[in-house]
Amino acid sequence: MITEKVNFSVVNVDPAIQGFHLYTIASPPKQTNGINKPQEVKEYFGLFKVGDPDKKYKVHYKDYALQCGGNLYRRQDNTDSNWEQVADTVSSPLMFYTSSANYGEFAATSQSPEPITVAGPAEICAGSTATLSVSNSGNGQILWSTGETSASITVSEGGSYEVTVTEGNCVRSGFINVQESSPITFSLGEDLKLCSGQTATLSAPSGMASYKWSTGATSQQLTVSEEGTYWVEVSTTAGCTSRDEVNVSVTQEPVLDLPTEVATCYGEEVLLDATTEGATYSWSNGKTTPSVTVTTPGVYTVNIALNNCTFTREVLVSSDECPLIPNIITPNSDGKNDTFVVQGVEKNTLELKIFNRWGKSIYQSDRYDNGWSAAEVPTGVYYYQLTSSRTQKVYKGWLEVIK
Repeated sequence: MITEKVNFSVVNVDPAIQGFHLYTIASPPKQTNGINKPQEVKEYFGLFKVGDPDKKYKVHYKDYALQCGGNLYRRQDNTDSNWEQVADTVSSPLMFYTSSANYGEFAATSQSPEPITVAGPAEICAGSTATLSVSNSGNGQILWSTGETSASITVSEGGSYEVTVTEGNCVRSGFINVQESSPITFSLGEDLKLCSGQTATLSAPSGMASYKWSTGATSQQLTVSEEGTYWVEVSTTAGCTSRDEVNVSVTQEPVLDLPTEVATCYGEEVLLDATTEGATYSWSNGKTTPSVTVTTPGVYTVNIALNNCTFTREVLVSSDECPLIPNIITPNSDGKNDTFVVQGVEKNTLELKIFNRWGKSIYQSDRYDNGWSAAEVPTGVYYYQLTSSRTQKVYKGWLEVIK
């Protein structure tokens, strides 16, 4: 039985079967339970078998509208409200179903063709290429909107790319939109000059797909403190890459022959030397020279400015009593050894006692100022006792007065 779009017949009939009565109903069935897409059923077909009920035959159902596959449904007759999907062989648009039933009604609906999946990037970088491919083309013939017929193509521009796959009379299609992105540009900034111990943060643009620094880091930012050349390569999701580098120089703290502590005898000069090529200086005593000479105990600070960096060093100068006591005085007003002068101690910090050779005290001063000239005593040998008010140390010895 052949209608405008369907060939309905029976084949492979068992010889014991006497015959068939085939019919068509040119309207949809009232009951469509079990049928997918029942709106597609505009007519259906039936048969009566005459002969042995156990003998088999094969239903031949060819629907020319089902180019991309179909589903065949069967029910016993119009008293049966439920349809069952059947078909032991499907080769679109032809379907076969083997049965031994004496009655049967058949209807068919289309299968939704599987869309073609196009794999590839959604973005490409201007000037680069990308590969687009289909993986579910089966045995069909491929045709891209570019005119190419291979499963994969290479594109170098953004746009919409469509592909059709034709297998028999079934045509399936798919497409992909590829956006073309402009190359990215950025800068890590000017070269950096750091001071020893100082850090700086290098920043690449945010929102990138990946970051690769010369140090191996993969973050957007990098903190640096050492001298060298640092670069970063960034990539977008479109595959656009860009790179920039920056040089970092570090002014190291100068190496100075300047101790942190100096101990000296009272009144002696101490040279503090912070000489560094190219530097300027600011001492805590107001001096701006590379070195200063000091005699007063205390803490001396120097700020050394070098290449826009300031380095601070501190020196503690302490003094101790290192008394230098003469053993002769000649009070003759020639300006030499006219008085008993004790050096190496702070003035007015000594108690002085002078004794003659019989132990009689002939002079005493609680705050000796180096002024005793022995004017009141004759030539001879005398004995002294010095006591420090700072350290409580006692110094004893003899001295000769020559007139």
